[in-house]
Amino acid sequence: MIDELEIRIFTVSGRLIKRISTDENTSVPGNDPRLVGYNELMWDGTDDGGNEVANGVYFAMFKARFEDKEKQQILKVAKLK
Repeated sequence: MIDELEIRIFTVSGRLIKRISTDENTSVPGNDPRLVGYNELMWDGTDDGGNEVANGVYFAMFKARFEDKEKQQILKVAKLK
């Protein structure tokens, strides 16, 4: 199991708009994104202030820590409504 997992969502200009922690996504029974295997993390399409963001492309930076190792990965995310 991963010790810590955080996702940060950025605009294409690099502005941080949302931080998603595993604590927000473990309230669904049977869903713990820190476990190995297929998992889903939910983003409600809002920024940290609760405002809905515009449709478009964003970048999501996944940052995970296990014991003394840390891994980062950046992915493109599209918000469509």
